[in-house]
Amino acid sequence: MRNCFELLLVAVIGALLSVMLAGAIDTASAKKAFCEKNLKKLYIACAEYEADHGVLPPVIVKSKPKWRFWNYFMAPYIKAESDLACPADARNENFFSGSSSPLAPVMGRGANSYGMNYFLTASFAGKKGKSAKLENLSRPNRTLVFGDCKGPYMYPDRYWKEERSAWHENESVMLIHADGHVVNLTQSDMGKADATGKFRYDLTRWMWI
Repeated sequence: MRNCFELLLVAVIGALLSVMLAGAIDTASAKKAFCEKNLKKLYIACAEYEADHGVLPPVIVKSKPKWRFWNYFMAPYIKAESDLACPADARNENFFSGSSSPLAPVMGRGANSYGMNYFLTASFAGKKGKSAKLENLSRPNRTLVFGDCKGPYMYPDRYWKEERSAWHENESVMLIHADGHVVNLTQSDMGKADATGKFRYDLTRWMWI
């Protein structure tokens, strides 16, 4: 009986916290600010991983029984579940709302809203024999590291298609670069479609690697 009461108490407290949190991030600007903080936390976690292991975390490892992604390897460096949850991501509506079951905060319900640049791997980011590290990137102020994405990794050809993640207002996304600065961009900021309909990224403004 006591255990049931304690569980109910934790659930109620969690629900109240969810309501308070939802009230603080119910505007588009607040959601962007929350997302920006998350991206900076991920950037710091990535740098901490690199400091401990000497390289960037692997973006993807094709292992069995299931593939592993960067968030698996960076888990010890991520402080809270909310650090991976963007409030503008529709999948996280219940995570930032008190309208769901009061047991939801106990069970955990945040979806990973961010992806990592697919090309930040040893084979692509490691140039001239150097390992894949943030400091070894030739243009860190233009090289993407993390950003809003439905999948765990971001790949150019799919970013505005299957893995399109226009969760913020004006169909924009939040992105953080290898020098630590965050931007809010729309598809038109990143490039445009050519005569064949293929999206061409404007690499004079930003790049994947």
